[in-house]
Amino acid sequence: MDKIADGEVQLSTLQSLCVLSICNFTSGKVTQAGLNIAMADHIKDTAHGVETDSQYNERDKCFRSISVLKKLQSSVLPPIKKMVPSSLYPVHRDDGIPFYAEKLCDVWQMARAYAASQSNANDPPPWDSRSEFSEVMSRHLELDCLIPVKYRFRLNNMAEYDSETLLQNRGYWAHFIFIQFVYSAIPCLLNHPFLLSLRLRHFRHTIPESFIQQSYEQLTRFMGWIIYFIDLLERKSFQVSDPILAHCVVIVSTIHLQHSFVEDPVLQRKASRGFEKCLRFLKRMGQMWPSVALMVENLKMLQGSVVCLPPGAAGQERANASSEPSFSINARLLWDILIYDRAGQVNARADSSMPGSTLVSKTSEEVAEVRAVDEEFDLIGSAGLTGHKSMIHQGPAYAPDEENILDLDEDTLDTTPHAITNMAITIGDVNLEGLGGYGNEESMFLAQDYGRAIGDWFDFDAM
Repeated sequence: MDKIADGEVQLSTLQSLCVLSICNFTSGKVTQAGLNIAMADHIKDTAHGVETDSQYNERDKCFRSISVLKKLQSSVLPPIKKMVPSSLYPVHRDDGIPFYAEKLCDVWQMARAYAASQSNANDPPPWDSRSEFSEVMSRHLELDCLIPVKYRFRLNNMAEYDSETLLQNRGYWAHFIFIQFVYSAIPCLLNHPFLLSLRLRHFRHTIPESFIQQSYEQLTRFMGWIIYFIDLLERKSFQVSDPILAHCVVIVSTIHLQHSFVEDPVLQRKASRGFEKCLRFLKRMGQMWPSVALMVENLKMLQGSVVCLPPGAAGQERANASSEPSFSINARLLWDILIYDRAGQVNARADSSMPGSTLVSKTSEEVAEVRAVDEEFDLIGSAGLTGHKSMIHQGPAYAPDEENILDLDEDTLDTTPHAITNMAITIGDVNLEGLGGYGNEESMFLAQDYGRAIGDWFDFDAM
C-alpha cells in the first residue's frame, strides 16, 4: 500500500493485491477484497508496454488473473448482457486450457447475477427468450462451440490416470476440474427450484410442462457430474483448493437436502448420502479456507431449519394439495447460500465488516423482501413446481406404452466403481456433449427416474 500511496507501483504490487484480495475474500472481508481487486484493475488499465517477452508473459498472466478475480469475487454484479451475434460459433483454435477456464468465468458471473437478482412482475418467465434464464443458458451452450476437443472429457478421463500422474501435471488438471465443476454448476443454479419459484411468483398463467421436464433433465444431468467428480477426486486423493468449487458443491447440496425429505425410502437414502458426500468434500476444503468452513455451518443451519408442517397449516395453499406431509425451510438463508459472496459469511448474510454505523441502514424494501421470500417458498414437500399456484395437474412425461417399457427395476443397476466410471463416461458422451465425447451406453440416470420425477421434481437420484 505504501508503493501505491507513493506512486511507485510495480508488477509485484499488482500480484500482491491479487493475493491479498483472495485472502480477504476467503476470510469474509468481501468488501475489502473488492476494493483491492478494483484498485489493481484500475492500475492495470493505466499500464503501458514493457521491454522483454518474459516481462510481457508475466504481466499478461497477472492481468488475466485480475480479470478472473473480478468475475469470480465481485459482489457488485453488472446486469446480464445480451450476446453479440459475432460471438456465436467462434473459430476453433487452441488458446490453452486457462483461456477457456477464463471464458467460463464470464458465464459463471452471469449465473451469479441471476441468482442474486430480484424479480418483479414485469420480468418475462424463464422460458421466454428475453429472460435472464434464457440469456445465461444461451451463453452456457455457446461454450460448447468454443472449447476444443482436446480439453473435453472424452480425451481427459481422470479415472484412467493414477494419483501420482495427476499430481505431476496438477496445473493442467486443476483447470480441467474447474471447468467441469463450474460448467455443471451453472445449469444447477439456473434450474434451482427455489430460484425458479422466485421468478414465477408473479406468473399468472399455466407453466409449460415441457419446461418442467427440461429443467429437471438439466438438474439430474449436471448434478450427476459434480457428484461423480467428488467421488473421483476422493478416490484419486486429488485435493482441490479453489473455493469456487466449494460453492458449486454447496449449490448441489441444497438440492440434495430438499430430496432427503421425500417419502420414498430409496430416494431419501440416496439424497441423504449425496448431501453427506457434499459435506465431507466441503469439510476437507474448510480446513484451508475459513469461508468454506462457514459454508458448512450455514448448510447445517439450513438443514436444521426444515420443519414438517401439520396438515392444514397456514401457507399450504397449493395447486395439488394432498395428504402428503409438507415442509417449511428458512428461505432467506437458502437464497443467501446460493449467492457466492454471502455463502461464506456468518449466517450467510452480506459482508458488513467495513461500513460504519453511519453507512448502514436496513430499508423497508429489504424488510419487505425478506417477508415475501419466507412466505412464498412453501414447496419443499410438494411435487416440485407442480405445487405452484400456476400449475395444473400434469400429464405423464411419456406416452402410456413408453412408460410401460421404461418401468425397470432400480435394483438391477450396477453400482460398482467400475460401472459408475463407465456410466459417467457416457454422461460426458451423451449429455455433456460440449465437454465430453460421443457414446451409446446407458446413462447414470435411468429413464424411469426421469419419468417419475416429472410428477415429483424433488424425488430424483443424482448419485
